[in-house]
Amino acid sequence: MTDTHKSAEDAGAADPLQQLLEAYRYDEALQASEQILAERGKHDSKRMLEAQCAKGRALYYLNRYGEALALFEEAITEGHAAGNGHAVANALVGKGEALRGLNRDTEALAVFEEAITEGRAAGNGHAVANALEEKGDALRGLNRDTEALAVFAEAY
Repeated sequence: MTDTHKSAEDAGAADPLQQLLEAYRYDEALQASEQILAERGKHDSKRMLEAQCAKGRALYYLNRYGEALALFEEAITEGHAAGNGHAVANALVGKGEALRGLNRDTEALAVFEEAITEGRAAGNGHAVANALEEKGDALRGLNRDTEALAVFAEAY
């Protein structure tokens, strides 16, 4: 799984949730994101979407793919409602990765395509690159190596 939140553009170098994820402290990231989400009225929609994606990522890393999938789907819906295409693209990458964790690579391919489209429209090159890389991995998982090579060439 690629980390779609590593750039300063996505989460900020000082974001405590991001720091926990990067330090492989997934249980702590899960707790911290849940605390932010419980304080819904205290944070703007951007911060809430970041917390949803961080929680989804923590769940993914803890191999709780079904829960991660549900959270990413919620973040996609809320991101669309807030008009935050940048967050939607990140959440779509996470959704695709969760689908891959559930061995649903064919479904993940369609989601990665959506992430690429959304990421390009929102100017989120980081999400586009991650979606391309994950799409290539999904194609390899489906033994579609020639297609995967073309996707990897576009990603890099």
